[in-house]
Amino acid sequence: ESFDGQMREYLSLKFAGDDVLLVPIEQIGKLTKYIGNDINAPKLSRLGKGDWERVQGKVERAVKIAAKELISHYARRELATAPTIQADDSEAYNKFVDKFAYTEAPDQIKSVNEIIFDLQKPTPMNRLLIGDVGFGKTEVIMRAAFKIAEAGLQVAVLCPTTVLCAQHFAVFSERFKDTGFK
Repeated sequence: ESFDGQMREYLSLKFAGDDVLLVPIEQIGKLTKYIGNDINAPKLSRLGKGDWERVQGKVERAVKIAAKELISHYARRELATAPTIQADDSEAYNKFVDKFAYTEAPDQIKSVNEIIFDLQKPTPMNRLLIGDVGFGKTEVIMRAAFKIAEAGLQVAVLCPTTVLCAQHFAVFSERFKDTGFK
């Protein structure tokens, strides 16, 4: 394209209808790639018709609502209480731990101790336990479950797949079979 008698390169951005916006190649840094789901193509809007402003306003209102809900959720969480779990290891707990067929990894022991510390607090625990497959996360959770059950409380284990649920059921059933907990 020629502008003011000079040849320049432009990117041509097409909008709804026949609207086109020419962006000088020197300003390419102002453009960002569209990131969205692959299922639906983005809906194009017309230039200067207010469509984009309406979409932005709708998104801004939705974000404000979500932010208020999150703030409310965390405020309620701060005020929530939970029963405290005794940190001292009972004879039954030590017997349960001794039946573990493997040597604990240092990170496993650290995780068990941190979770038991969290369970002593009068607030709901907010912890995510992550690690590679085969590094003993299930044992860590079973020890916490034992402490919770020993305190007379109920434990629920949620699994993202049916296969993992079946595996956990088998492992928990085997580890807890002589404990009196079901």
